[in-house]
Amino acid sequence: MDNEVFVFGQCEVRVATREVLLAGAQQAMEPRPFELLVYLIRHRGRIVSKDELLDKLWSFDFVTASVIARAVMKIRKVIGDDGETGELIKTVHRTGYRFMGQVREKVAPPMVPAVLPATVPQAQPDSLPSSGSAVVPVAAALSAPVSLALLPFENRTGSGDLDWLELGLLSLVVRDLGAHPRMQVSSIPSLLNALQAVPKESAFADRADDLARLLAVRHVARVEVHGGPLRFELRCTLVGEGRTDSTMLAATGLPNLGRNLVRWLEARFFPGEAAAELHPDAGDSVLGRALQAIAEQKWTLALELLDQVLRLEPAHLGAQVERLRALVAMDDSAAFELGDVLLARLREEPNQAAEAAVHFELAQAHVRRRVNDKAKLHLEEALHSAPGKAARESVVATTLLRAGIAINEFDFTVASALVDRAEMLCNGSGSVFDQLRILSLRMVIEGETGSMVQAWNHARRSASLYRDHGVLVGQARAECNVANSSASLGHFRMAEEHGEAGLAISRSLQVPTDSAVSAMLLCGVYRQLRKPTSLARVLSILESVDTGDGPRNEGFRLIGRAHYALAIGQAGEAAWRLSQAAEEAAAKGQEMQLHFVLPLLAGALIHDGQLDAADEACGRIASLTKLARDRNLQGALWHSQAQLALARGDRERAIALLRKARDVTPLGWWNAHSRLDGAWLCIEQGRSGEAVELLRGLETWLDEHPAGLAVAARLSHAQGRSGEARATHARLAASVDGELPAWLLELGSCYEAQWSVEVPSAPCVVTWL
Repeated sequence: MDNEVFVFGQCEVRVATREVLLAGAQQAMEPRPFELLVYLIRHRGRIVSKDELLDKLWSFDFVTASVIARAVMKIRKVIGDDGETGELIKTVHRTGYRFMGQVREKVAPPMVPAVLPATVPQAQPDSLPSSGSAVVPVAAALSAPVSLALLPFENRTGSGDLDWLELGLLSLVVRDLGAHPRMQVSSIPSLLNALQAVPKESAFADRADDLARLLAVRHVARVEVHGGPLRFELRCTLVGEGRTDSTMLAATGLPNLGRNLVRWLEARFFPGEAAAELHPDAGDSVLGRALQAIAEQKWTLALELLDQVLRLEPAHLGAQVERLRALVAMDDSAAFELGDVLLARLREEPNQAAEAAVHFELAQAHVRRRVNDKAKLHLEEALHSAPGKAARESVVATTLLRAGIAINEFDFTVASALVDRAEMLCNGSGSVFDQLRILSLRMVIEGETGSMVQAWNHARRSASLYRDHGVLVGQARAECNVANSSASLGHFRMAEEHGEAGLAISRSLQVPTDSAVSAMLLCGVYRQLRKPTSLARVLSILESVDTGDGPRNEGFRLIGRAHYALAIGQAGEAAWRLSQAAEEAAAKGQEMQLHFVLPLLAGALIHDGQLDAADEACGRIASLTKLARDRNLQGALWHSQAQLALARGDRERAIALLRKARDVTPLGWWNAHSRLDGAWLCIEQGRSGEAVELLRGLETWLDEHPAGLAVAARLSHAQGRSGEARATHARLAASVDGELPAWLLELGSCYEAQWSVEVPSAPCVVTWL
């Protein structure tokens, strides 16, 4: 069927060569609209439903039917169909589409492959002959995409003014190589992350092996640049698949030198193919400097240099896209206007790769502003702008960003399917960084949907990957993820160990945001463990960190101060700090932060005797839009309401609410807190059997958490095991900083005397912490 040719009106559609001709002139049509046109023609005897089209043409993508309408619009524009009447493609309202043209079919003659020469083409006139090149079999040119990593270019010219060639000229070469449909080149950010894990003093062959493993590439190239200022020489060494090639190239300018390297690499991997025409740009040298600044995340400098390029060549598409990237990174509102201008231009001058890049950057800009609906639309367009040509790395990144949005919307079914899709795209050969991103999202999905043990396993595997491969960037967050999931399961010694590791790594790397996240996590752990001395040390670090985001800084600090106040028994101070943090989160639309802060605020208000204010806090939790889909938040609400019922003397209602929280909340923080408090109240009423049932499966909490130790001691005493009660109480007293509260000291005296006593009046045991 690939030899089919469909003729209708003035149009001819050649399936084998994916060509559309209108009145004999070839028309440009994007791949997915072309596939849709062919499908409609082949099924022209009937109405094709939207569901069928989504299933057949978009089966692996999570899109709405609007993507079909946009594709049809693009088809009509190419084939000259009237968009209003739709004479060739009829829109059947609410149903689908039908091709209405009178079609004549013919079969194209079979395609005869051209004979490919057996040797590598000669170097360009402006280059020196290559050396060490071997004959590449024809089969190699027709094989799977070539995967390549280029090391930062080494400046051997002796001129510091040319240091921009390290990443800037590299970026120009990566850009030109990336235009080849069968060339997959590692992005600059992934390369820089991988280089941090590779010893600089190692031999090139060893470094190449390490990088190939980290980035999942088959070839690694090292480039040295010599000479200047009128004539430059480039020496490239390429290793991979058991062979080494080298070449020396020359040119009169650095951009020309980069183009010669692109031609040599394409000839090396795809012998016999006509070399792509690379057009020199007037501002390439300045653009290279701008790309260097972007790689170094010097956004202001990058914008200044890009403006110079655009003054020389106002229509320079590459410079405009890079300018958009810099504006998005700076969270500058001008990004939205520039993005719209670029998309309008690309509708008139189609460029699929550029269109995908613009949509991806606009999606990131909307994610920063928490405008998820617009972000999703742009990601949908990004995924379809350059199908089959976009680098796997960028498609995976786009898919995972969309999965992250789904997680923030608590749509874990879609999130899980998107992560599965990203993993399938990697096909078992993704880079270590792909694996880490996928593991990170899987950990969140599993944790939020009740599979905390699986989330813990994902977190530990991720941290192990960082450690095993020596990858430093991101390792602090990975250690924090292990700490958080460990604490959720009651492994507090492990939580403390990994939390401290994350803080140490982030501080040594001088990554302020990671330091703030690590410190805030540890504040929570030490508050749970009732260790105000350790908490004060970490809080001092948190107070000194500047993430560059004032409101975010203040939010972190308010929560850290609240943790400290709770750890030393100042519930009123904690409530005041948490109220401020809640207002800050609400003003910024940070609903996930509210999920964390409001339950803590309700507990602090109850412990301080502000019951009416606690009622209001519970009301705020109940009004959160994601409550119906977030089982952890539901558990937190019922736990807060149980504390409130207890404070007002209704123990039975408190126990009922705690049981409800236990039944609904997945294994983790709120599930354990509800079960510990429920067991405590049952023991008070002499219902030890119910307490045992509530505590089943909480062994690590009963062994490592102060509240768990308090409940375990009380249960042992109620069951007549006074010696065990005394020993557990002694462990409790030794595990916390300072003296225990008076009511717990009184219980300890009862255990020592082996008396049967009424439990002293107290709120839920977890509230003490």
